[in-house]
Amino acid sequence: MLFYQLLLPGFIFFVRQLWCSSILKRVSCTVIFIILALSVTYSTTVTGLTASFKFGQVFLTWNKNTSGSAFFLVYRSTSPITSGTQLSSCEYLGYVNDSSSVDHNISKADKILRYIVIDSAGVPLQSSKGLFVATTEDNGTYYYAVTVSISNVEDKTIIAGSNSLQTAIIETVHAPRAVFREIRIINGKSIEIYTWFQSMKVPHGPLMNKIGFLAYGISVNRNNATLLKPLRYRFHPGGQTFLSNIDNTNSDEVLINVEDYLPHDKDAGWWGTNGNYNFYKPPLDSDIPPATGINYNFSDDRLLKTLNWILSKFPVDSNRVYIDGSSFGAVGAFFFPLHHPEKIAAAKVSVGIFNLGFLNDYNPKCTFNPGEKNRVDGDLRLGTVASNLPTNVGFPTYSVLNGSWWFHQFNTTDFPVFYTISGKQDELMGWTEKVAFYDSVNANRIGGYFFWDNRDHGGTIGKTWDDSNFSLYRYRKNRSFPAFSYCSVNENPGNGNGTDGALFGSINGCLDWNDNSIIDESSQWNIKIFTRNLKKYTGEIILAPDSCSADVTPRRLQQFQPQAGNTLSWKLYHKNQLVQSGTIPYSEGLIVIPQVKIYKD
Repeated sequence: MLFYQLLLPGFIFFVRQLWCSSILKRVSCTVIFIILALSVTYSTTVTGLTASFKFGQVFLTWNKNTSGSAFFLVYRSTSPITSGTQLSSCEYLGYVNDSSSVDHNISKADKILRYIVIDSAGVPLQSSKGLFVATTEDNGTYYYAVTVSISNVEDKTIIAGSNSLQTAIIETVHAPRAVFREIRIINGKSIEIYTWFQSMKVPHGPLMNKIGFLAYGISVNRNNATLLKPLRYRFHPGGQTFLSNIDNTNSDEVLINVEDYLPHDKDAGWWGTNGNYNFYKPPLDSDIPPATGINYNFSDDRLLKTLNWILSKFPVDSNRVYIDGSSFGAVGAFFFPLHHPEKIAAAKVSVGIFNLGFLNDYNPKCTFNPGEKNRVDGDLRLGTVASNLPTNVGFPTYSVLNGSWWFHQFNTTDFPVFYTISGKQDELMGWTEKVAFYDSVNANRIGGYFFWDNRDHGGTIGKTWDDSNFSLYRYRKNRSFPAFSYCSVNENPGNGNGTDGALFGSINGCLDWNDNSIIDESSQWNIKIFTRNLKKYTGEIILAPDSCSADVTPRRLQQFQPQAGNTLSWKLYHKNQLVQSGTIPYSEGLIVIPQVKIYKD
């Protein structure tokens, strides 16, 4: 008895030869059974690969022709890619999954599956299309190829004109631009929606993640602006999206909301992740945090590039760029201006966290304590605090993401004005780490107002303050201001336990100055400072003291730029009477005028 199995593409033939016998007579007979079966496998080579070049980026699309478990690997070369043997010498740009054409951000916002638009106001891609966006690193002509991997087995077959370009793409280095998607009318306001395509390739360097690119949503409310207006760059809280509250503008601002969600519906913490973090697979409790590798700031980099594009395209004043974020958004609203202070005039940070490496909040339910939700997600994204993995910006992860450390390391930097408000009963973002942060604010002469009260995260209990004691739009990047520290009437935040210290208070809350009084010239700096009343959210007024004292540090000096070796003299007048004076031998760094007497009038 012999068995033969002949395999042809798409079909299977079985041939069987049998010897049969009969009681009446023995005969030799051959019976051939032919079974025809349709194969259920798919072609693993994509077809219809096309490319277009726009403003420093190449947009590749193809027909997938695969099952939903496939991954698509993209290669770039200066010469035609005609054989799979060439791939090892090509530049590998990363991979995407079967849903690369899905617009994950707007799908989340609209609660319906939507697809990416790659041409301004064009037609969304079809579900059968794959997409990859590569950023040009050098001027030149380039060829691209796409292969398919299923179950970690890559089919390196190259078919010219099918999954490999036969015609080179002529590319020039250019700052990328977001792609316009559509205009929507939201509550009577005209809202522009764009997509930002972020390459995960470090120019002339490694991949920041094995997934080659990400697409992020941007919404813009021009607010009828034609002349230069202030810009509010808003990072939304958890539970919202980049379309949330985009119709709600303050005064004459231009409002722009940005997104941070990844394809698996988690986020990058407005900063980045480990290079091995999987954007397609939702983290599971059984996952193990990375213990090696580099953490990359791709989200922070994307936010900076997006802002640069905004400043080049929209009618906004580059000296009046303001950051706003609360809760989840407060993480980005604090760390982005911390790392890019040259871009931001002032930042408003509501119920956030200032040290992402802090582990021991007094409240055992704090979500950043070991084993709690935000700590688990952070560990999976960046590695544990104990591992403190390196980053691509040259410092360990939990130094980069510790505001106090950053202030200490770069205390002469011209940081923007910060306004923060925190809650002693905030079990989501914690309280204990705020006390060390306030100490750092004083020690490093950081300008701004830092409020707290006894609120929970949502401010439903224990609330004392709203935002009426802070005017975000008064500050200018090109105007100096006084940074106050060690004010004699600051309330005591306590020892880090939410039951210790003043239930509500502030650092520098009762101090103010007159913007119009500032004289910032090469030979002198002059300003009027005073104490001010504060207002509770109920409208109740808290009277300012008649006088107090505080150190005063001129920040963001424009024309007054003393040289090392100069001797500076200072004088304080009250009602035209000289009250204090002194000299400061200047040896570079910050100028600190110690314990200046400050009056209510």
